[in-house]
Amino acid sequence: MECFKTPPDIYRGTDFWMLNGELEDEELIRQIHEMKDKGVFSFIARTYIGLKSDYPGHRFKEKMKVIINTARDCGMKVFLQAGYMPEAVLGLPEDTALCYIKPGISGSGSENEVLLAEYRNCKFSLFNSETALDMFNARSVDFYLKQCYEDMWAEFSGEYGKTVLSVWVDEPSYRSEYLPYPRGIEEKFSQKWGYSLQREIPGLFFDISGYKTVRFHYWKLLQELMEQSYFQRLQNWCNSRGLLFSGHLMHEDSLQDQISRACAIMPYYKYFDIPGIDCLTAQMNWCHNEIKPGEDEYFYRRAITNTPIQCTSAARQAGREHVLCEMYGVSTQNLTFRDQRHMFDHFASYGVNHRCIHGLFYSLHGRCKRAYPPHISYYQPYWKDYKRMADYVARVSRFISLGKPQGDILVVHPLETAYMSYSGKINGCPAEASSQNLIVLDKHFHDLMVSLTAKMYVFDLGDERTIEMWGEITADNRFKVGQMTYSTVVLPYLSVLQTSTLDLIKKFAEQNGEIIVLGKAPDMLDGYEKHKSILTDIKNIKFAEDIHILNKILSSHDYGYRFSGEKDELFVSISKRNDGEKDYYYVFNNDCSSAHKGELTIKGIVRAIQWNAFDGTGKELPCRCENGQTVIPVTIEEGGSLLMTTETASVGNFNTNEDVPYTVKRLGDKWNIARNSPNVLLLEYCRFRRGRSDFSPLYPVLAVQEILVYENYRGELTLQFVFESDISISGLQLAIEDPMEQVVTLNGMEISNNPKGRYYLAKSFEVLDLPEIRAGENIIEIKREFVPLSRAKSPITSLFEHQHGVELESVYIIGNFSVIADTEPINTGILRYNKNFVIRDEKKEVFGELTKNGYPFFAGTISLTKSFCYSKYKSDRAVLKLGALNGCTCGVAVNGNDCGLLCWAPYEADISSVLNDGENTVTLTVTNTLRNLLGPYHRPNGETGNLFGGDYEYPNLVWTGATFENPQSDWYDHRELDTCTWTDSYLLVPLGVEDAEIRIYHESFMNRKALG
Repeated sequence: MECFKTPPDIYRGTDFWMLNGELEDEELIRQIHEMKDKGVFSFIARTYIGLKSDYPGHRFKEKMKVIINTARDCGMKVFLQAGYMPEAVLGLPEDTALCYIKPGISGSGSENEVLLAEYRNCKFSLFNSETALDMFNARSVDFYLKQCYEDMWAEFSGEYGKTVLSVWVDEPSYRSEYLPYPRGIEEKFSQKWGYSLQREIPGLFFDISGYKTVRFHYWKLLQELMEQSYFQRLQNWCNSRGLLFSGHLMHEDSLQDQISRACAIMPYYKYFDIPGIDCLTAQMNWCHNEIKPGEDEYFYRRAITNTPIQCTSAARQAGREHVLCEMYGVSTQNLTFRDQRHMFDHFASYGVNHRCIHGLFYSLHGRCKRAYPPHISYYQPYWKDYKRMADYVARVSRFISLGKPQGDILVVHPLETAYMSYSGKINGCPAEASSQNLIVLDKHFHDLMVSLTAKMYVFDLGDERTIEMWGEITADNRFKVGQMTYSTVVLPYLSVLQTSTLDLIKKFAEQNGEIIVLGKAPDMLDGYEKHKSILTDIKNIKFAEDIHILNKILSSHDYGYRFSGEKDELFVSISKRNDGEKDYYYVFNNDCSSAHKGELTIKGIVRAIQWNAFDGTGKELPCRCENGQTVIPVTIEEGGSLLMTTETASVGNFNTNEDVPYTVKRLGDKWNIARNSPNVLLLEYCRFRRGRSDFSPLYPVLAVQEILVYENYRGELTLQFVFESDISISGLQLAIEDPMEQVVTLNGMEISNNPKGRYYLAKSFEVLDLPEIRAGENIIEIKREFVPLSRAKSPITSLFEHQHGVELESVYIIGNFSVIADTEPINTGILRYNKNFVIRDEKKEVFGELTKNGYPFFAGTISLTKSFCYSKYKSDRAVLKLGALNGCTCGVAVNGNDCGLLCWAPYEADISSVLNDGENTVTLTVTNTLRNLLGPYHRPNGETGNLFGGDYEYPNLVWTGATFENPQSDWYDHRELDTCTWTDSYLLVPLGVEDAEIRIYHESFMNRKALG
């Protein structure tokens, strides 16, 4: 299957290239070639925190010219960034800015404010946002199109549809604390609904007479206005110029959130040529190296379920070939290939076939290294193998796009019901009790999505706006929405329907279509109370009081396959596509803690091929025939997936799956060690002095930054780093940022601050030669002029503003040595060290985990080697297997022969063909991530996959003990005992391998021929 082994490049997805730092032509060109070499096909050239440019001025566009020309020469594609996000548009004329309804206390405020309404002691005034685009107004959107699309990128229009595929828009939305009141809404509302909105404004906030009706009418009108004025216009502008319209929306995860930021989500996806979502952070309950949930685990679960279902449903109905998901960001530097694969596979199981890495960062300078990790580029130790990951993604994306999607169940989206319970906020909180109904509806909706997925039903969501536009009943009695048709319609927890939907439901019922009402039947039509169920006169409707009963009704649906295994309905999801000749099955195990075994039973006699997305090969699966069905035993490793095709075959193609006996040769935990990268001692704690004053107590360097910014200090600054060495040692180097702006001394001796073009990992970590380190205490002092970093105009504008000033950073001693510290008790599943690290000689042999053996801050590749004896028999097969890999990748070599790269379970490499009869040598080459080098190290709860909290404006916060609510708090003076957000100790992830062994499979092993 060549289209699988070598898929078209479009299936490599589109990645965020975060343009931060000082953009230099030579480096831009170099990094684009690096990305090409590592399997990147297209990228979104996006401004990001730390950019030093005149964006959107002439110099920035000159850099964009370099980017586009280089991408063209490399055969790559570029997505341009819309000039500004609609939420924060600079230079927006007052009459194109969105106005809001702003609540306040009656009798307060200025004389010039425009009063819209009053109720009780609350007034509602008109408030101009000044920077948020009025996306409900065609004239405002035309201004935005001219400024942020037409004028912004006019000089590159010759590459539209060639090198430039799209103009990407990020998170079109409005502020959530107020309700929109766009210009002209009063007239439009009156024309559509026949009464005054202004008189009914209190009903948008309070549960007073008629509040459900006005809320329904208000939000439905806003939804239609945004759809027509913004999404349709942007799609038309892009398509008329040969561009794809692409982007993703904001707060897609819950009904409440999507209303608060964009009125709706799902109805808009059909206008995108590549509809997109984002799901940032990561939470994975692995049995080894767990990535713990953040504070709101339920929020994350909604995000990874509701959001992709909404988007892929809309894409299938609109006939879109690609669905994008922005993933990985705001998690951890330790997101290994195992984790990246699992997250991608999760979304692939819902039909997402266009991965968007968040992100490939141009620079790690200053706070950039803490802005929403992971940072993936040439400085990540695993970058050398990243094409393996990119190839895997491309093959899976292609596989899940083959054939056509199947349709069975249509679940009508409950957004309109949610409208009636969404109340505007007063003093930051919803005003009325109806908001509690919305919380309950959100939970019911999420539980339904999880249940239908777990039961492996084939279903889509359908929003009422799209059903109104594209819905019809086919001649063969299928409920059609766009390109998809369904045999069953589920109405879940709905209080209201549109007339257009009800008419189709009636027609579907008349032709014996299956209709199931989950929960209470709707009793409102188009926002008006009917005082009885509006479905009363429709025959053949089935009612399900709860999800359990719904599942009983749906259990009779026959998809031609079923999967059975102990408790697997909780963990395994399955999707199927068909091209007329083959069926394409994608089976995913979302359980990260254990493998799942089961049997896939398929109607008819078929031949099954399992496809390996890591190397592009396939192999025939053992199966058996029972009563005209094919039973295929499958095992899906923890967090893994199965790609399988089936096609009609004869009985003669079948074989059985035998358990092959094996013996085990354990390799133990003693290894010879060789580093392929320098070792590192992090120097983070320092004393500081302003001018000629006394030195301060010991602080983390980021605390010094906060203290000086809070004081608005300007002037001479000296940082003093003290470290211990048990040995005298020469040939070491200091990795430091901006060395030419500083005077550096070691033990009172000034050293050259000219790096001569040398750097460690990232080009911002420049390297200086150090004189001999003495045994005992050593002192490095760094003197410079300090100017506080300037503040951005807003969190959003910090993505492209050039903020001037100094950023203080840790420094690193690199070279040939080991680093030792005392371990401390911990219960978070990772490692904890006292902050007093000491340099020592390296050992040639190590036992067990490597950070404890002298490599706590190491970032790079380490080789572990040992010899073993083996008595070779001709019929044996030998497999090297790891119990766990503490790192990103592990290369396996035996007797100097490459035996493959291990990245995820089952961590096995076939070494049969390279073994000698007698003595053999095995080398395991382990590569890790930037996590232990860059942190965060001091969060007492250990390794979490959620690094939200600092916003764009304060990316340092999640590394420190400060909080977003109080970024200038004095956390740094309260560190002697652990707090809830800080410990002076270092929390690090383990490094190395566990339980390495050789499994020798004996004569009964059946060799199966690889295909492809």
